[in-house]
Amino acid sequence: KFDSYAWILFMKSCQFCPPADLSPQRIWKSRYWTMIVSRRPLNRGQVILFPNRHLTSLAKLSAQEARALFLATNRVARLLVRRYRISGWQLLVNNGRSAGQSIPHIHFHFIPRYNPERRSPLLPLVSRKAYRELRALTSTQIQTVARSLRIALKKKPWQIFYLDVEYR
Repeated sequence: KFDSYAWILFMKSCQFCPPADLSPQRIWKSRYWTMIVSRRPLNRGQVILFPNRHLTSLAKLSAQEARALFLATNRVARLLVRRYRISGWQLLVNNGRSAGQSIPHIHFHFIPRYNPERRSPLLPLVSRKAYRELRALTSTQIQTVARSLRIALKKKPWQIFYLDVEYR
């Protein structure tokens, strides 16, 4: 339970719930989960996965949402490996304000990792300031990445790699 008045006010303007327009960022949506392009990616291809129902905690997922979460994470992982030829990936979730949750809607950051990495894989865990200082993508860049990933979802694995999108 969050006791801060500011936190309660912030909850009323959830970035993932209506009336928020996520259509330019949206890559995929299922009955329970939505995948969007991250506005401040740590690495090329970073996406965010969140439940369609407004939930502030992972513990509040229904059994169906929890099962669908693993199917959705599998889909995201396969997409990122095929599309960006990543060497690994991180799944990051901050559950609760004391854990660093800044948006009061549970969500997962899929952070692609490449060899060799120039920045620490622990950057999002170490410094909120460093995360805030990441260059934000423009709306055009977000739409281009989202379109590229939507197309990649429809392609066969051997048809994906010509869709390179660079925004760094």
